[in-house]
Amino acid sequence: MEDPDNKADTTSERESQSFKRNYAGTFVAKLPEQSSTEHEVCAHDEGAAFPAELADLVTWIRRFLNWLGANHNAVTATFTVGIFLVTAIYAGVALMQWTEMKKQSGAARDALETERQTLIASERPWLDVNVVPDDLTFDSSGGHLTVAFVLDNAGHSPAQNVEVQSAAFSESSKHNPWFEQNDLCHQWNGPSTSLTNTPSAFARATVFPGHTTRVASKPTIKPEDVEATWQTYPFLKPKGIVHAFVVGCVYYQSDLDPRRQYQTGFIRSLGLVRTTGRTPKSELHALQNYPDFIGHYAF
Repeated sequence: MEDPDNKADTTSERESQSFKRNYAGTFVAKLPEQSSTEHEVCAHDEGAAFPAELADLVTWIRRFLNWLGANHNAVTATFTVGIFLVTAIYAGVALMQWTEMKKQSGAARDALETERQTLIASERPWLDVNVVPDDLTFDSSGGHLTVAFVLDNAGHSPAQNVEVQSAAFSESSKHNPWFEQNDLCHQWNGPSTSLTNTPSAFARATVFPGHTTRVASKPTIKPEDVEATWQTYPFLKPKGIVHAFVVGCVYYQSDLDPRRQYQTGFIRSLGLVRTTGRTPKSELHALQNYPDFIGHYAF
């Protein structure tokens, strides 16, 4: 027969163990639910801090970096071409700017040079020449002319390093006054190749504004020039006369433009002269305007 007290204790113990099992099962059953809830909360918090758009951007960046790694050479070549094109465009723009600046600078220089030349033209010396023959004497060596050149400065500054070069000859098919004067005035550094007589005496002087300077010279008409005249104009030989000319140039400089050489050219007809003895100055005309020859100029 069982003891009631022992039975009661056994019953209490069983109830206690049953309660523990039930409570523990309930706790264990609730524990996963709690963990699941915490996971959802964490997932919700992560979703709030890392939105889908940002996740897509990160994914795109990763893919792009992977693409760059796979196509490194192509990307390098593309960037190289791009840098070259940008550099070429920059160089082109710089060249256009430099060209425009050069044009503007050139225009400014041209304007300054125009003003400078205008000033020089208004203030430079201008020499006029008047030919005054003294006499002409012929002998076996030719005709010897004594002539003076009277130089007048009509400008506004001194004419410096003035030099007169002249030549005399008789007109013929061999000697044209215009050609002779042109050749003489273009042979600054030596005798003309076309002239048969060497340019005569030179004077270096300074002619001040409003003043005149007299320069003497003695050019020679050579005997062969006389024969050439008589061959061209046979009717003059019986009379023993020729048509004589004196031509020349006056060279000078100015402090306004020291590199430039100014020039005044002239042609003078002495008229018909005897080829024997002496022709006095009263019979020598020194005409400035001879038909077809306008030989007086200045530049």
